[in-house]
Amino acid sequence: MQTDAEELVSKLRGAIKAIGNHLSQIDCIHLQALEATIPHKAPAESAEMVTLLLIYRKMENPTGRMENRKQTRPS
Repeated sequence: MQTDAEELVSKLRGAIKAIGNHLSQIDCIHLQALEATIPHKAPAESAEMVTLLLIYRKMENPTGRMENRKQTRPS
């Protein structure tokens, strides 16, 4: 049972990464058009909500770089 769950989580991570990689190749205008087609009241943890979050992340940081973000560690 544990192996099945681990395999499922691994496949889910792979799918999310594949979606993120695909979205990284789309320009902002097309991302906005895609975002408009997805229900904004999508249930939490649904594929639609995950996709919306990836779209928002890409629109906020189109280069995908972390250079401008300050990374702080709690003391």
